[in-house]
Amino acid sequence: MLLEAKSAQLVLLDFQTAHSQALPESAALLVKAERLLKLAQLFGVPAISAQLPAELLGDFAPALQQPGARHIVRTPYSAAAMQGANILGLLEAADQSPKGSNARSLPKHLQKAAAEPRSDIVLAGWQTHGAVMQTALDLIEQEWEVCVVVDVCAARSSRDHDAALDRLAGQGVELISFEMLALEWLGDTQHKYMAQVQALLQAA
Repeated sequence: MLLEAKSAQLVLLDFQTAHSQALPESAALLVKAERLLKLAQLFGVPAISAQLPAELLGDFAPALQQPGARHIVRTPYSAAAMQGANILGLLEAADQSPKGSNARSLPKHLQKAAAEPRSDIVLAGWQTHGAVMQTALDLIEQEWEVCVVVDVCAARSSRDHDAALDRLAGQGVELISFEMLALEWLGDTQHKYMAQVQALLQAA
C-alpha cells in the first residue's frame, strides 16, 4: 500500500551535536533531515522531535527546531517506551472516532467530516540500532504502522546500521528512502506541490 501524507506523522530522533561529531557523513545526513522536515511541513504532516539528555549528547540540531514544536527530552532509548517521558502523548490518535461509537454507523455527512486517522509513523534519526530501532519496535507493538527513512538514519558502524534495518524489516517495519516518501506523498505529476518537491529532491 502506498503512503499518503494525510495519514502520516513524522518523528525525528536524537539529531544531537555529539552524534553528529561521531557519525560518518553527518553533515549530509543533517541536510537531508532538514529536507525531510520541510517535506512534512509542505504537506501538513505533523512533526514531533525527541532527544536524549543534552548532558549526554549535546543540543538538538538548531536547523530541526521548530517554533512551538512538539519536542521531548527523555531517558529511555525508545521514544515510545511506556515508562518515563515519551512521544505517545504527542502523537495524534490513530483512531479519532468518538469513544464508544462506530464510525460506520454515523450519518454519511458526519462520516465525511471525520478527520483522517494519522496511523503511519515516519521515523528518522540517529542511531539506527539504538533509538530508531527501539522506538520503531515499540510503536509496532502498540499497533502503529511504522516507516523508517533509511537514508536519514545512521550509526557509527555500517554493520550496526544494516543489522538494525534487517531486524526492523523482519518485524514488519517499512523501509523507505527520502525520495520514495516524497514521490508517494506527491502521488501525481499534476500535484500542486510538484515544483516544490522536485526542488527538494534535486537538492538532496
